[in-house]
Amino acid sequence: MTPSMKTYITRYLVGITVLIALLYGVIMNLYLVNGLDASTRLDLELAATHFEREYKKNPHATLPRAGRLHSYLGLEQLPKEYLAIFPEKRHGHKKVIWEESENRAENDINDCAGIIFMPYDLYDGKRLFLLKMYTEDDFSLIDGPGIDMMMMMAIPLGIGVVALVFFTVRYMLKRLYQPVRRLTGWADELDHALLSAPVPDFGFEEVNLLAGRLHNSMKELGEIIQREERFLRNASHELRTPLAILQSNMELLDRICPNPEKAEILPRQRIKRTISNMNCLTETLLWLGMDSSRIPDPEKVVLNDLVEELVTESRYLLAKKQVRVDLICSPATVRVVAHAARIAVGNLIRNGFQYTAEGTVEINVAGASVTVKNVNRNKTDIDRHGSDYGHGLGLVLVAQIAEKSGWNYTNRAIPGGREATLDFPSAPKVKLC
Repeated sequence: MTPSMKTYITRYLVGITVLIALLYGVIMNLYLVNGLDASTRLDLELAATHFEREYKKNPHATLPRAGRLHSYLGLEQLPKEYLAIFPEKRHGHKKVIWEESENRAENDINDCAGIIFMPYDLYDGKRLFLLKMYTEDDFSLIDGPGIDMMMMMAIPLGIGVVALVFFTVRYMLKRLYQPVRRLTGWADELDHALLSAPVPDFGFEEVNLLAGRLHNSMKELGEIIQREERFLRNASHELRTPLAILQSNMELLDRICPNPEKAEILPRQRIKRTISNMNCLTETLLWLGMDSSRIPDPEKVVLNDLVEELVTESRYLLAKKQVRVDLICSPATVRVVAHAARIAVGNLIRNGFQYTAEGTVEINVAGASVTVKNVNRNKTDIDRHGSDYGHGLGLVLVAQIAEKSGWNYTNRAIPGGREATLDFPSAPKVKLC
């Protein structure tokens, strides 16, 4: 299934929110720990730098010692207790080492819970050792709402901040979705009355622009449909009237001169066939242009009788051709629009006759289907390279009629010709005599 824009954006928003929350929590903890280390390092480096400056002036300068800060000049002055905790292999210039220890370094240092140790190389090659010690009481003072609490609250706080951003963006997207939903509903209900009314305001310039273009397109489409309907109404009169006049005059001519001379027989037959073909083509085009709501109701049609009648009417197309017609008709009744079925089946039969110069045309009526198969053996009389070979306008109309009527229509190429089949909705069979 194709996801909606809302689902797509929400999915990515949730993923980005989770990722940002995790990264925020990790970064907050890293900054907190590194910030404490940097603060401690800064204090120790400042004490060592101030001592080095005084040491250059006076080699007997007083070592830094204030509160919990202790310092020793040279490895030989470093108490063995501290050397045991911080062996010489761990020493390095400005390398800060944190150790938890219960050792007693001096009598005035009791309950030592943690020691920060940093060696500092002086200008003359000697090494200054700085130590900062913390007791259990020190940690108890800062552990309440202090560092541990900040570390514990970093991730929930980050999730809260990102959740706030998430719901803010979600609310913004909801505000954006509402005009789109309104536009969709307005477009679904767009009819002649709405096309005559001004475009409503959807609250955003882009949505209003899209609605305006949709309104103009639908309005133009409505005008095109109206022009087509007017054309069909006019064509229904303008095309049928002259054809009816021609047909009535041919009937009148037959009454006036029922026994024409031999030279007049062929022209009269051609005129009658042309009038019949024009009537059929006109009815087909008008029927295809009809509104679906005005299509006539289906009725029962005896399919085998219809096929036999259409074969008789179309045999003139086989004049002076060596074509054998195999008509295999089983009694069959279908429920269709009679006029549409007559046009479609007639076009299949005429197409088979027209595009067979020498060969066979097999017409098979079985059940609720009609199959017309033509095989042409005269390769010189048929244009096999033209775009109309085996198709013609007749089969194009058959495909359109079948699509509009909901029939199953197939047309495939076979050696020497084509095979076309129309499947109709079946109706209860009638017993034919």
